[in-house]
Amino acid sequence: MQILLSDIIIIINKMIKIFLKNLLLLITSLIVSVILIELILYKIGIYNNLSRNKLVASDAIYERPASSILNNLHPDLKIIIRNQYDENGIRSYKNQNTAKLNNIIAFFGDSMTENINIKDELVFINILNDTYKKENIKFINFGVGGYSIDQVFIRYLKYKTLDIKDVYYVFCSNDNTNNGIINFNNKNEYFINKKEINYFFQLIGKLNITYLMIDSFYHARTIFSNKYSNIDKKNYSKILANKFNSIIYKNLNTKNYQENEKIFFNKTLKAFQDEVLKDGRRFFIIILPSKIENESFTGLIIGDEKKYNIINLYKLSSKYDSKYNNLIFKNDSHYNEWGNLYIAGMLQKEFDKIYRLNTNLNKNFIIKKINNLYRVKDVN
Repeated sequence: MQILLSDIIIIINKMIKIFLKNLLLLITSLIVSVILIELILYKIGIYNNLSRNKLVASDAIYERPASSILNNLHPDLKIIIRNQYDENGIRSYKNQNTAKLNNIIAFFGDSMTENINIKDELVFINILNDTYKKENIKFINFGVGGYSIDQVFIRYLKYKTLDIKDVYYVFCSNDNTNNGIINFNNKNEYFINKKEINYFFQLIGKLNITYLMIDSFYHARTIFSNKYSNIDKKNYSKILANKFNSIIYKNLNTKNYQENEKIFFNKTLKAFQDEVLKDGRRFFIIILPSKIENESFTGLIIGDEKKYNIINLYKLSSKYDSKYNNLIFKNDSHYNEWGNLYIAGMLQKEFDKIYRLNTNLNKNFIIKKINNLYRVKDVN
């Protein structure tokens, strides 16, 4: 029995040695292959400009890539909706370059503002754009899905140098999330909590093979999925930095950030308004026509709401509750095309008062477009 046990031990030791030898060989082969591919890519030079970049992430953790196209699947019709973003990473309408526009009426917010499920001409911001096309103003969509109040504020800070006339913050009930990217001192002055990309991630960003993998991923996704993004290669470094940045923030202990999100929301909202006013612009808050949004905002605000210019579409909409189910997607919680038209109609009346204009929103034309859309079965 002792002889048998010793034989088993010898066999196990041999197997371990063979395994370790093969593992070492595999690792060595992988390293040699990576080095060889890296040298070939360096020689070709297709990603050399990217590998020289230092990875610098967005202060808002992530953002839409500049000069990109996001193809999204319509929740109800299952057709592809094309979202185009200009050289500045702002959702573009009719191939506009936002940086070259004057008298911008800026809408900041989350997915309710960005509206990636809606065709360009049916997004409420662009319905307004077409309605006011003869006037010397441009309505621009700065929304990004998933953003909360701190990210919305930081996005304004990024684009504040543009020729913005007025700022409209479109409130959403989950905007009070504190991501830990803004802190306040004892005087309630804000400062941005910047996170540096560490040396390990920076090293990954120096490899040409990293960008080959990113490139391959985006190309493969266009083949196997209807829902994909086309992104200019020059933006890969920024995308990589934002991915690493998201990992850093997810791994942080966020207990302190979540202790009192109501207080944080109020501090950030005030800082947002103060910054806009300091820049010589007007600041407005839009409450969407929903009982939930109205109650959420009322529950969050500390003190008198009159300290803000609020356009409360819920209070302006007496018939909304009975029509609610017709204004959102059946398979999604966002506003559908009818909801966007409804919002645009109410805002147009308010904007005519604010800007002292007398416009005419061609609802019948939009209704015809929506009816045609719901009869089609393909992207065209």
